[in-house]
Amino acid sequence: EALALFQKAAALIPEYPEIHGLVGQTALKLNDYVTAEKAYRKALAIDPEDAGSHYNLGLCLLQQSKHAAAIEEFAQAVSRMPDFEPAMTNLGVAYLATDQAAKAKEILEKALELEPESVAPHLNLGLALEKLGDKKGAAREFKEVLKLDPNHAGAHFNLGVLLASDSNVAEPTMREAEEHLRTAARLDPRYARALQGSSDP
Repeated sequence: EALALFQKAAALIPEYPEIHGLVGQTALKLNDYVTAEKAYRKALAIDPEDAGSHYNLGLCLLQQSKHAAAIEEFAQAVSRMPDFEPAMTNLGVAYLATDQAAKAKEILEKALELEPESVAPHLNLGLALEKLGDKKGAAREFKEVLKLDPNHAGAHFNLGVLLASDSNVAEPTMREAEEHLRTAARLDPRYARALQGSSDP
């Protein structure tokens, strides 16, 4: 097993941050976030300036719902590599998870200045705008995701829910909302289950 092999190598030559990075990368792919977190912390203890290790540690923390700590690591990555769009986007995700929608909006807009055709910042900017009460802006971002990726189930679902949430929704808009929700359910069974659950008495 690759993870065990890299862990043995790290025990033999613990002074090399790269080997700890390999342990972290392998553990991250296996969804072993605790092992990955420990490995990236060891790498950063040796080389605290490595933006990639800060970013990957942030991913581990985000997956463990350690949102405040994840924010710190993504911010460290961005401070060391200002054009690191994935770090910016995940910083926005972490801000959203801690109900800091305004901060999320600001950083996600910066991410889109760097990568205007990147799906993730558009999707998360839509979520941030929705939380801030800007439904038109949110719909625009979800539609932008669908221009870039017509089969993005999350964008279909979020746009459908957004359109249907208007208490004065017109018939054509409701039909559009229903179509987006059906498409989301067809593309991803998780959304089918969510819609089924919401319709249960």
